Amino acid sequence: AAGRGAEHTRRAAERQAEAEAELLESAEAAQARQRRAEAERAEAEAARAAQEARVEAERLAAEADRLEAERAKQAADKAADAQRRAQAEYAAAEAERRAAEERLRTARIAAAAEAAEDYARLTPRERNQRRAARLIWAAGGAPDAVTLQDIQDACRVGRSIASELRQEAAQLLADGYDPTTGYDPEQQATT
Repeated sequence: AAGRGAEHTRRAAERQAEAEAELLESAEAAQARQRRAEAERAEAEAARAAQEARVEAERLAAEADRLEAERAKQAADKAADAQRRAQAEYAAAEAERRAAEERLRTARIAAAAEAAEDYARLTPRERNQRRAARLIWAAGGAPDAVTLQDIQDACRVGRSIASELRQEAAQLLADGYDPTTGYDPEQQATT
């Protein structure tokens, strides 16, 4: 009976040892599972953070591309504006040059006409008629394009005389007077 009791105690102790070993093993397994789950959770969190970082990096790259494109467009617009300004300045300078050439040509014609008038010994009235005719010719040939004030200033006469001179100058041009060549039908008739 004592040997059976000892055997029984020994078996009970073995079973208890096995149960404790199993309990210890299952606790370790549970801890291992918990560590594995935490590692997987940390890995998933890291993957999510990496994905968010990639998305943010792509957004920032797209924003940088957009800003660069905007800067390039602004630079192109600025260059185009500068080119337009340069073309406008060139056109203005060219127009001023042509106007200066036209003024010079008109002054030469007027000087040649006055020299011809001196040679022809015209009266002051005839000279004023030709001055008014040159003003009308320079304005495109329309008598109304020249104001009476312009004729008054050029001929140093009053308003009523300027009106008469404009009419006489228009008739002189209609009769064939040409300020560019100096052809004067009245002078041709007297010579």
